[in-house]
Amino acid sequence: MIFSRLPIELHLMIIGYLGPIDIFHVQLTCTALNGLIEDSSEHIWRHCLRMHIIHNDLFAPSYAHLTTAAELRHAATAPLRFASAYREAVTSNSPISKTTKMLNFPVNDAKDTEEDLMEMYLIPGGRFLLTFKQNSVSLWDIRSAPNVELSVSTEIGDYNSMLYLDAVSDNTIRVIYLVDGPDANQKVVSHYRFLELRWTAEHTFTVHHLGALALVHNSEISMQSLSITESRIIILLGDTTVVWDYQNNSCTGWRLMGVSIPSELFSNDRYVLYLTNEGIHGVSFFDFNPVTGGYVKMDALSAHPVSPAFSVYFKEGPYDLIGNILLPNKVWVSDSDIPIDGETDLNIYIRESSFTLKVDRESEALPLQLCPDGRWEQELPMGYDIGHFGDDELYGTLQVHRYTFNYCPSTPATSSLTRVSTTKHTIPPMRNSRYSAECYPARYFSAPFYQKCDGPETAVTLWSDGGDEADFFGEGAKPVFFSFVDDRMEGSNKQVTMVPFINPRQFTTQAWVLESEVCPASAKGVVMWGDDGDDPHDIPAQDGVLGKWVELYEIGRIA
Repeated sequence: MIFSRLPIELHLMIIGYLGPIDIFHVQLTCTALNGLIEDSSEHIWRHCLRMHIIHNDLFAPSYAHLTTAAELRHAATAPLRFASAYREAVTSNSPISKTTKMLNFPVNDAKDTEEDLMEMYLIPGGRFLLTFKQNSVSLWDIRSAPNVELSVSTEIGDYNSMLYLDAVSDNTIRVIYLVDGPDANQKVVSHYRFLELRWTAEHTFTVHHLGALALVHNSEISMQSLSITESRIIILLGDTTVVWDYQNNSCTGWRLMGVSIPSELFSNDRYVLYLTNEGIHGVSFFDFNPVTGGYVKMDALSAHPVSPAFSVYFKEGPYDLIGNILLPNKVWVSDSDIPIDGETDLNIYIRESSFTLKVDRESEALPLQLCPDGRWEQELPMGYDIGHFGDDELYGTLQVHRYTFNYCPSTPATSSLTRVSTTKHTIPPMRNSRYSAECYPARYFSAPFYQKCDGPETAVTLWSDGGDEADFFGEGAKPVFFSFVDDRMEGSNKQVTMVPFINPRQFTTQAWVLESEVCPASAKGVVMWGDDGDDPHDIPAQDGVLGKWVELYEIGRIA
């Protein structure tokens, strides 16, 4: 056999291109290869883990403490455990299997408890948890859960909300957030702050406050999207785009004309690219001006109307991508913070619902359709206002379309926007639930979260129910479900089942999910719970503040 005559170094090089499943299969082929892999297991699994980190955009320091072959193999095979747990949950019609640990944050004084936590974010890789309090941001090492260790903390002023979080390169976490500050001359002022947490050779973090920007505008306005390219931070506020070069403390901006309201934006060194109902539109950068006096006036930027330099349209569109209170997220984009250079396709996922009205044959004079099971129904036009129909009057279909955007740097107008697949998302009927599974996902489910699991063609989406309309789990509850789409499977039209991340029976009128995060590529998730102080797990509420606690979940069976 020619392969057996190759030098060991070439064997290891070839094995280095394999994923975990293929490595396991190679071990089963013969005693010699099994022995080779076992003898070189630390080298092989370290390389495999490195490829896993790159393919799934994970934060490399999350794995810096791993030393043995068993630890490296366990980390590299996390997507297999997640996928297996997902399939088991689909088959058994039950929540995804997981082990639970309630995190024990150190308490230094009466104020340093979970009640002060406002937001939390699990850094991709599953080792570090970022938390915000009223006046500080902290990064916690949760690898020894339930105990957690503070990695770094810094004062940030009067915190309002987090706008952007990304782990970049091999050692940096970028954070952009809003703080509350004074208004100016009866104008509203938005105070932006930008900081980086950098991993050092000593396996510690340092904090770097990189800049501050104050935007003055006439009224309250919400940010639709934000992107970073090199030193440029691009903020979309209404129809106005603000581009801030934080290294040079300069700014430019314009008012976008001629297209519908953008839902997302991304960029490269030449263009800001807007995703709208119709497609993608590119706008060239304007000249930058120094930021003087610490403020930038939105009126001055809005005075520069601009139309796209080029557009690339959805062939199957237009779509309705504008979020609302019930469905805040109708589109999500992978790798939107990587400059669009034409080397890597951008994945765009679009949520679309359609509805059919249940019709009483004897009382409704509409064109009807008789279904094979004897039901009569009326298909409603796409975009039809279903607000005056009850849940029990509708059937609903939730689909997710995956598009790839291939940018052509030499002639941007010839770039392509291609629909790769469409996946129907369903949820099975759940015992003792008060909602109608026949329309509920299509009507209420929004996707606040998306991550890769095992490479760019896999998508794990975390769904919530859109908020106050869903009161069957208790006021304020946000039930969370998973869907797992693997476009490596053959066929462009697929169907997947949403499975509960949290057991719906855990939701009562006394406890609800405040925040939820998942990292499928590390098979970990976290949930921040809140209640009115009656739960036995609750940290005692002080001064009327709701009690809170945080749980870490290890998803799948742990060998």
